[in-house]
Amino acid sequence: MSELEAPPTPSSAPPLRGRSTDHRGDDGSSVRPRWRRRAWRWLASGRGAAAVALLGVIGLLAWAAHSPRFLVHRVTISGNRLVDTSTLTTIAAVEGQPIWAVDPAQVAARLQAHPYISDSTVTLRLPDQVQIDVHEPRQAISWQSGAQRFAIAPDGRLSPLDASIPISATSIIQDWRSTPAGANDRVPPAVVALAQALIVRLPAETGLTLQMLGWDLVHGLVAQTSDGRVLLWGDGSSFNRQLQVAAALNQQHIEYRVLDLRGRIAAYRLEGDPSLPLPSTSTPPAREP
Repeated sequence: MSELEAPPTPSSAPPLRGRSTDHRGDDGSSVRPRWRRRAWRWLASGRGAAAVALLGVIGLLAWAAHSPRFLVHRVTISGNRLVDTSTLTTIAAVEGQPIWAVDPAQVAARLQAHPYISDSTVTLRLPDQVQIDVHEPRQAISWQSGAQRFAIAPDGRLSPLDASIPISATSIIQDWRSTPAGANDRVPPAVVALAQALIVRLPAETGLTLQMLGWDLVHGLVAQTSDGRVLLWGDGSSFNRQLQVAAALNQQHIEYRVLDLRGRIAAYRLEGDPSLPLPSTSTPPAREP
């Protein structure tokens, strides 16, 4: 070969060594990018934002689970007449509990185990309130004035009923007023509610069997039992206390013909009350031997 001739061109170029100058990167390159670039790509892909959001949610849940703000401080109960609110609050047993730990179905089951609760609805209201709506058994009450019988609307309005319809005597309030009631007249709804409560609670809590109910403006609601006793309830504004008195006298086997529960101090007597238009067939209770 002459010294002036150029060397032959190699069939393939030798591989380049060192770091690539292509900053866009080569997907097939084994060179690892710097950690900052990797972090930026991870964040830009959306996975980083999702991870940050997940950590935030976990932290928020941990705070809410232990925050006093989410402990049950208020229990609101509606729909109860036969059972007082404090008793239902005790049965519900949710005060002071984390609202997240309250199971509405379990609370409703505990409430419905009470004999005076037929149904209940439990609603959680953030951050610290439990709303309880109960339904109690209601006895259908009718109103008897003279020979005419009436149905009673929720607002106390009367509408005539066919007297031939069979109705239990304990579900009828006898109107003892001298002026007969007529269609579309109104009677006090509180009297009807008291009668409904008496039908359910009087036998259960006092052991007395109800025979009939009567009402007038002077005596209020009056209950006569199957053994001839007469109990004067008035407007029933102290119904729970009145029931306790009647139950205590029955447990102590105290004999009486009339029990007046209208005042702050109950009074009973052995003789009847001639001012009450009671059936003449009523008999006094038998004396203990």
